[in-house]
Amino acid sequence: MFKNVGNCLGDLSVLKHVDQLIEWRFIEELHKLESSSTLCLANKLKGKHLDYGKNKMKVALAAQTLSSSVASAIDFLRSQGLVQFQGSEATCQFLRVFDEMFDLTNSSNALAKGFKSPITACNYNVKVARIQLLTAYVEKLIDIHGK
Repeated sequence: MFKNVGNCLGDLSVLKHVDQLIEWRFIEELHKLESSSTLCLANKLKGKHLDYGKNKMKVALAAQTLSSSVASAIDFLRSQGLVQFQGSEATCQFLRVFDEMFDLTNSSNALAKGFKSPITACNYNVKVARIQLLTAYVEKLIDIHGK
């Protein structure tokens, strides 16, 4: 399902959450900026992440694209006043929500901490409550045509 989310955002280019736009172009702008300079903002974004059509079956590419590190890089560039990243707040929230959902559902390492830890009897209520909040966010996502 995680790959479907990445493909959906890439294919549609714009999604909406309530009245806020979530735009693929911010991810493209980040890649463009990092490619054209020596700037690297601690993410794994490469050309193959943007050319996802050839790699639709690779979960790792979707996970690296829809990640908190990409959101943090976009946040940083917006805070630095770069015009092409203005209005990217909803996109960053979207990236963080799906990064956290991936971590919550892909947790298997017993030694992991936080949301990357597996669900146990001790943390079950906390994890389920968080999953419900994230699910409520996802349920409000629509395309620009209202679907």
